Amino acid sequence: FGSRPPSRPALDGIRPTSRDHHPPLLGRPARQRRCASAAVPPAATLAAMRAGTSPLLAALLACSLGLQLAGAAPHVPLKDLPLLAPDDEVRELQLPAAAAEALRGLDLGERQPLRVSEVPWGPNRPRCLCRNLGIWDHAGEEHKVLVVEPEFGTKTLPAKDAAAFVNAVREVAGVA
Repeated sequence: FGSRPPSRPALDGIRPTSRDHHPPLLGRPARQRRCASAAVPPAATLAAMRAGTSPLLAALLACSLGLQLAGAAPHVPLKDLPLLAPDDEVRELQLPAAAAEALRGLDLGERQPLRVSEVPWGPNRPRCLCRNLGIWDHAGEEHKVLVVEPEFGTKTLPAKDAAAFVNAVREVAGVA
């Protein structure tokens, strides 16, 4: 069996101290530890990890704060589209710029803008962060119901839902 207790691994000459088991204090540089089996020094590994994750962290932070990344297409709120008359609860929903341009290209003539509202779910509500939108005709009597799911943490409709929204508006407007 040997002289070492079975629960402690062999350290090959490296003795742990109490400082090895606690993170360094803020404002104090971390002590370099020796790697017993790694061919790459820990500082080089840490620098490589930081270089590889910083763009990812920046993107995650930008998404969580609702910021647009460079190269990302701008989004247009429903309230900024003259073709639509959204209710207060849906006026901040946003469409990608391409979908907004498709709606701006529609001509309603002298008719009133189409009302967009949130429609009650009824007895069967899905387990998602979906919104049940109603797109009403000019008379306000008939409506088309559309289930959309904004991107997580935003009010932006993804491309698939935005395309379905544009098609529903065309259908209700009679331009389909």
